[in-house]
Amino acid sequence: MTVEGRVLRRDGDAAEFMDLIASTPRPPSGADVESLIERFYELPGNAAGGSLHVVLDDGNWERDSVIYSRDWARRERDAAGEAFADLLLTLGDEQLHEYLCNGYDNNGNDYVGEHPCMAEALKRSTVAP
Repeated sequence: MTVEGRVLRRDGDAAEFMDLIASTPRPPSGADVESLIERFYELPGNAAGGSLHVVLDDGNWERDSVIYSRDWARRERDAAGEAFADLLLTLGDEQLHEYLCNGYDNNGNDYVGEHPCMAEALKRSTVAP
């Protein structure tokens, strides 16, 4: 896995993740965000998205949701989550939507193409709906 050419070790820790965040261009590319999301899930305690669960797992891509998650990470002393949220906040609203919308509603129900972001996700997917 790479973030704009930088190789990520699978056995890294939060300090390595913070180094990646620090070296990621602002605003990040979609490929950077995708790779960082994968790496964030690998950190201890983040199997379900950790302090960014609301944004990464629940499809709440809106700026207010990212701010909420950043503030939650800060309260929980999750420096990696706070730094990642700050990086995400460098994106415009269209980029947040494109990079973070996962096609599920707030209850985990699949939109099955009924929602615009799900339709876009299906277009990008290599798996047939």
